[in-house]
Amino acid sequence: IARVVMQMAQRLEYSPRRISFAIVHCEFLYTLCDKVHRNPSALLPVVISENVNSGALGREFLLLNWSIQHLQDAAGGEYAQRGVLSLLQIPDSRVTDAVVNHSALIERTVRMVDSGFQAAMHLIECGEGGMDEVGARRQRPDPSGFYAAMRFVDHIVKVADLRVTYQLLQLLDCVFLRKTLELRLVKGSEVEHVGVMEIIRGLFETDPVWVQQGRFQR
Repeated sequence: IARVVMQMAQRLEYSPRRISFAIVHCEFLYTLCDKVHRNPSALLPVVISENVNSGALGREFLLLNWSIQHLQDAAGGEYAQRGVLSLLQIPDSRVTDAVVNHSALIERTVRMVDSGFQAAMHLIECGEGGMDEVGARRQRPDPSGFYAAMRFVDHIVKVADLRVTYQLLQLLDCVFLRKTLELRLVKGSEVEHVGVMEIIRGLFETDPVWVQQGRFQR
C-alpha cells in the first residue's frame, strides 16, 4: 500500500494541473509525512528505497524533497513546513543523512530567512522620501515573512538531529548574518539602519503567551 501511495504522490507532484489543487496536494504530503513519523520502522524502508524512487536518484528521500519544494508556497506552504518538521522528528540516521546529504532543506530555509528580510527592507527602499533622511515619509517594514521563516528555523532547531541543527545555524550565520544583515548595518543608509533595527527588535519583544508557558527564556 505504501508503495502505491508513493506512486500516487509522485504523479501528483509532477502533474501539470497541480497548481489548481495546491493546498490539497500539500495537505496530502503532510499526511504522508505524519504517517511515516508515526510508523518509521515500517515505512522508512519504503519511502527511502532505491526500488521505489525513480530516476536513479539513489537513496534520496523524495517525500522530504517534495515537501521542501513547497515550503514557501502561498497555498499549502504551512502544510509543507509541518510535513518537513514531522520527518525531522524521526530519530533515525537515514533521515538525518537524507536531510544533510540529499536535500536542499538547509539551503532553502536560509533562503526563506533571507528573502523574508529582503521583502521587509524593500518597502523601505521603495517608499517616498530621501534615502538618507531618517524623518523621510516611508512605509514601515513588514517583517511578517521574516518572522515566519525564523519561527521555522526555531522549530527545526527544537526537533532536528544535532547535525542538521549545526549545519543550519552555520549556514545561517555565513549567508544571512554576515552577508545580508551586516551589509545593511555597515553600508546601508541611515533609513535602512532604522528599518533593520526595527525588524530585529521584533525578534526580542516579549510574547505574553510564551511568558505564560515559561518559554520566554529561549
